[in-house]
Parts: sequence; structure tokens; C-alpha cells
Amino acid sequence: MDACEGLLESLGVEAHHVSTKLARSVGSNDRIAVIGFGGESLRGSLVLDVPPSILTRTHPSQSETDGDLEDWIGELSNLVLGRFKSKLLPFDVIIQLSTPIVVRGKGTSIELSTGHSVVHTFSAEGAVFDVLLAADAEGELVLDGEPTREIESVEDMVFF
Repeated sequence: MDACEGLLESLGVEAHHVSTKLARSVGSNDRIAVIGFGGESLRGSLVLDVPPSILTRTHPSQSETDGDLEDWIGELSNLVLGRFKSKLLPFDVIIQLSTPIVVRGKGTSIELSTGHSVVHTFSAEGAVFDVLLAADAEGELVLDGEPTREIESVEDMVFF
């Protein structure tokens, strides 16, 4: 998922994709963000499980307070899904994003019961973290090959 690697790189952290596996659950950290998305042809959820060290390192003020880190992991999930949305747009797949929620607890784990789920594992600065993407498509959805349209400006990506 270059959406995640690209986002972290823009925040000054070099992340590397380690593995991809079919799975419905993720969780090993104290905070997990969940954000849903939906459109005519695709709907699902993205779950972001990032360790506190990466959250603090990428936070705009490098804050370590619980409230700031909870807000930040929610915002990161929104930013990752926004980058995913922009990758879908050239294929005429339009999705709307929901508001992220953050789940907090010791050793928090999330299991999604719907959608085709895949977990992407990344490493950055000695830490490992996961991004779970679960999605269901309406009909046949083809995202390889030539895009159906070219995105020429930011305005092409904004829908109200």
C-alpha cells in the first residue's frame, strides 16, 4: 500500500511494506483507528494499528498526550484512506469517507466480520504496524490496466 508509505514519508518517516496476508483482525497497540468508506461500487473499512512511537514521531508537535495521539491516529487513518480514494478515482471508483473512530485499551484488537480483508504489515524506525483493509465490491470491479480517466487537478478529486 503505497498510500501508507507515501503518507509516512511526507511526515518524515521511512516505512517499508513487510508483508500482506488475508486476515480479518488486527491489533497489538493501545490505540486503533477505524474509518469506513462507501460508494456505488465499493464499500468497506480501513483499520490502522500504529505504535505510540510512530504516532509521536509523526504528530505535528510530537505530542505524547493520550488525547493528541488518539486524535492523530484518527487523522492518519483519514489521510491514508484519502490517498487510497485518490488512487481509485482514475478508475471511476468514487468513495465517500466516514468519520474515523478510535478504540483504546490495553492490547486492543479489532476483528471485522464483513468484507474481503487483507492486512498489510509495515516497518518503520524499529517498529512494526498494520493496516487492515476490508472491502466489498458491487459487481465486477477491475482496478488494473489503464485508468478510465486522467486526473488533471485537485479540483477533479473533490466531490461535495
